[in-house]
Amino acid sequence: MDEALCTWTSSPPVFSQSCYGISDCGFQYVVGDWSECSTDCGNGYRSRPLTCLRDDGVAVDLSQCQQLGLPAPDTQMHCAAVAGCTYTVVPGGWGPCSVECLQYRELFCYRSDGTLADLVLCGPRPVFVQDCCG
Repeated sequence: MDEALCTWTSSPPVFSQSCYGISDCGFQYVVGDWSECSTDCGNGYRSRPLTCLRDDGVAVDLSQCQQLGLPAPDTQMHCAAVAGCTYTVVPGGWGPCSVECLQYRELFCYRSDGTLADLVLCGPRPVFVQDCCG
């Protein structure tokens, strides 16, 4: 209703009032903002605060909303972060000498949280092939 279109003979009517007993009140969950990821490299979680509010805006114990069977919003979620990761090349052992007199080894790239990563993320790489007949 657009109150500007109304002509009041006295003060406007009250559309809400404080509640005094639990039976007089409505309740709702209110969530805050999500936190940053709990880690800067790897898998972590984000969380957000949860409050139970009465219709009059007063925060009450979460049990008030729970007792009414209100479905609680999620307060935690998984996240993954890579911005703070560092990467390290770990060379494997040298293989046998081939008939072409070459020896090869594998190179592995690990993130600082221990996860195997794509080799292109590791930057400069050690030698992975060498002459073995000389």
